[in-house]
Amino acid sequence: MESKVRLEKIKRLEAIKKKAEGMVGSGSASAEVNDYIQGEKKKLAFEVPDKESFMKAVQASEKYQSQRDKTRYSNTDLR
Repeated sequence: MESKVRLEKIKRLEAIKKKAEGMVGSGSASAEVNDYIQGEKKKLAFEVPDKESFMKAVQASEKYQSQRDKTRYSNTDLR
């Protein structure tokens, strides 16, 4: 990820943290604060995507699926 993009993402995450801390300070329920954080992080992921992390996740998923399929069909006797 480029340094400008990374800095932008860090600034926005800090803003999310600050607002969440304010919500806690004003007595909001923990579930409400958690929902806010998760929602904002999801929006941020769509607005400022991290292509490197995405590619790592795709590779991990493909590896898992490949291993799962080998295991699933190796125990099946098709005679």
